[in-house]
Order: sequence, then C-alpha cells, then structure tokens
Amino acid sequence: MDGYIKDFRLWDVARDAADLDSEITGTETGLNVYLPLNRVKGVKFTDETGNYKAHMRGISWNVVE
Repeated sequence: MDGYIKDFRLWDVARDAADLDSEITGTETGLNVYLPLNRVKGVKFTDETGNYKAHMRGISWNVVE
C-alpha cells in the first residue's frame, strides 16, 4: 500500500457512515482497537483502548506539514 492513513479503528458495533471520520477519544462503546497513526512515535506502541500492542513493519514515516 502506498498512501496516507490517519488512523485505524476496529468497532464491535455498526456505525453510521457519518461517524466514520468523526473525532474519537478511544473510550467509545464498541470500539475494540484505535490506532491514531498520526500521533504514534516509533514502530511499537499500544492502541488508545489499551487492549492491544501494535508493531508496524515495512513502513516509512512521512512528515505532513
């Protein structure tokens, strides 16, 4: 994949299309995984829900100004 991903979200509940790009805190009901990729530092980190640890491989960070 070549492109930009702001965040990765995995929900256990159905969401409305209008909710897909909304701002979230990571504590919403039904949110299983939330990785705000524009705020992580390095390649190993914990998701905002505290449920999972992530390890990104094969990536290069781009600085968006």
